[in-house]
Amino acid sequence: MFDDIIQAAKQNNQTDSVEQKVVEPVDEFDSSNVRINVIGVGGAGCNSVDRLMRQGIKSARTVAINTDGKHLKFANAHKKILIGKTITRGLGAGGYMDVAKKCAEL
Repeated sequence: MFDDIIQAAKQNNQTDSVEQKVVEPVDEFDSSNVRINVIGVGGAGCNSVDRLMRQGIKSARTVAINTDGKHLKFANAHKKILIGKTITRGLGAGGYMDVAKKCAEL
């Protein structure tokens, strides 16, 4: 899934030479164009999104994605997506990566 990204990162990794760039300080920063999306996948990801929301993060849009409908119901997120409903019947993947992968591919 991420093989192409990893391969590109390896090709762009230049450990032989270090290029230093001077960055000018910015007096004003226009944050009106900044968009932050936090996407939590699975139980741990949904817990992370839930914690961010409970901490009062207001500048980010949050999305929780899970195969477990009950866990998703109690997650605090702007948007919730239940995946693999026909495979797991909303009961979760049980930690089985192959089941979770099938759910994500639907």
